[in-house]
Amino acid sequence: MLIKTILAIETSCDETSASVLQVNPRGEPRANLKVKVLSSVVYSQVLTHRKTQGVVPEVAAREHSVKIIPVIKKALLDAQIVLKQSSLSRKEFISKHIDYIAVTTNPGLFGSLMVGVETAKTLSYLYNKPIIPVNHIHGHLASVLTEKLTSQTGLDKKAQKVLFPMITLTVSGGHTNLVLSKKLGDYQIVGKTLDDAAGEAFDKIAKMLDLDYPGGVEVARIADQYQQEVVSSKYYVLSEDKRIPHNISPIIHNTDFNFPRPVLHSHDFNFSFSGLKTAVYYQLRKMDKRCIKIMQGYICYEAQKAIVEVLVAKTLKAAEKYQVKTVGLAGGVASNFFLRKKLKFKIKNLKLKIALSVAPKELCTDNATMIALSAGIDLYLGRNIKSWERVVASSN
Repeated sequence: MLIKTILAIETSCDETSASVLQVNPRGEPRANLKVKVLSSVVYSQVLTHRKTQGVVPEVAAREHSVKIIPVIKKALLDAQIVLKQSSLSRKEFISKHIDYIAVTTNPGLFGSLMVGVETAKTLSYLYNKPIIPVNHIHGHLASVLTEKLTSQTGLDKKAQKVLFPMITLTVSGGHTNLVLSKKLGDYQIVGKTLDDAAGEAFDKIAKMLDLDYPGGVEVARIADQYQQEVVSSKYYVLSEDKRIPHNISPIIHNTDFNFPRPVLHSHDFNFSFSGLKTAVYYQLRKMDKRCIKIMQGYICYEAQKAIVEVLVAKTLKAAEKYQVKTVGLAGGVASNFFLRKKLKFKIKNLKLKIALSVAPKELCTDNATMIALSAGIDLYLGRNIKSWERVVASSN
């Protein structure tokens, strides 16, 4: 059985990550694709960007340049321990046991991507290792196959016939796409955001409400808490304060406003969340700070419900049109509990028998393991293997 080892690097936004993965690209039978994750290290810049309530590209690139080498060293050390090769120096281990370098080349923040790409090219040059450049979105798409790829049998012909065709919703702060895969490694974008991504809408709404960064996580947390304590209990207890100004009292006790579902009924699979973000902004302008604080749970709940409703409806519409066997869910927003629950519920109620494959939560946010998985698929398909001179970073 032929085993190849990949060192993967991810620096597309504000996570510095490295991972080492073994792949059986040409096992017996040939159709079998099996991987083993030897290490996965992620350094998050959340605390750094919390000060500005959002990612500053120049700051993110600088953080990557400081952390990239320590993160790679840790990933290599962890892999050496698993393979019982701790006696080797880092240089010896790369030379003897690493066969390919995988790196995210696009899309993302150009400065951040450059740090990872130039590091990968340097390692490729020094140790004479081929590079597998990986599209960041393809990494997310590969993450939904994690359970199959890491199973004892791997992804064999039978498993592929059961999985494909597949429609995958990749949704995060930087992208919201619907991608059709008729077979393994085949990616066709059938829907995308026309303006803001869903995750960006979450983050901007959080910023309007002056919530901590990362804002999307806070909006989801507050929305879920509101649903459990208020909506699910069938009664509303928003305030016992009798000093509430008369002009906001009707808003508090008659929580009847909701937010738009942009392009929900369009005849395509594209998304748009700028209108929702604007609607929240104008609603907040009608309210003073005290009212906003009281209504915070309801606002988060309604905003999350609007975003999720559009995501789920468009995904299922595409699933039915293309008669897929599997719906995939990946990306940072894929860890949202309400989205997972709603998508699972709606799929169960479809007339078609469709399976749901969701990326593991630890692989939803940006990480190098998903980049290694995508590189493993490329290696299995015998494509996209390049020398360091031919690899370039691109923000698109």
